[in-house]
Amino acid sequence: MEQLVETFAFKPPFETDFSPLNLHVFTMTAYRWNWPFPVLFPLVSMKNVLAEHLAKQGVAQFHCAETERFPQVTTWFNGGVQHAFEKEERLMIPSPSIPLVVSPTVQPAYDLKPDMSCMEVAVEVSEIIAGTKFPFVLCNLCPPDLVAHTGAIGPTIEAVAATDKAIGVIRRACEMHGYVLCVVGTYGNAEKVDASSTAHTTSKGDMLEDGTLCSHGYL
Repeated sequence: MEQLVETFAFKPPFETDFSPLNLHVFTMTAYRWNWPFPVLFPLVSMKNVLAEHLAKQGVAQFHCAETERFPQVTTWFNGGVQHAFEKEERLMIPSPSIPLVVSPTVQPAYDLKPDMSCMEVAVEVSEIIAGTKFPFVLCNLCPPDLVAHTGAIGPTIEAVAATDKAIGVIRRACEMHGYVLCVVGTYGNAEKVDASSTAHTTSKGDMLEDGTLCSHGYL
């Protein structure tokens, strides 16, 4: 979107003989603080989100994901705050090095490695759970989403299976060390995959909870 706004409002980043004049440019959100355009939906400061609330209560928390989804468990989860809250620790597991493809946007061809790094994330998280230092542990397992973006149904099925195994590793750790496991689907994607359907869907995101005794914490 920033590139589109720049193209119509300033100078196109490509050679062209035509440039539209006298346009009234509006942006959906504040892409850059120094742009003069009216904003339809100004940024909203989110206060007392879960990570911030836990920090205020003095609860130690651990956030983990692989590179492709690290912002989701840090800046996004923390309400747009980039820095870690007090007693919040983070770990980023490297995503696999994969060639880029255009399908339809430029993105890694994760259908070449459908499991990505989800098992590495699961192992690290299970070790954190075993240490019982953090009452709240957050992680993101992203293969179903990232692989589904390629439109390849076979690899997407492999991605879902790999994620299921990774959840199993975490679940066993939760059972052994008194954690309640919550599995949340933030949006749909892998349930509808083909070459023409690679975007997120409007399917409902499920939340599953496993565990009734909570002696140490939540994941």
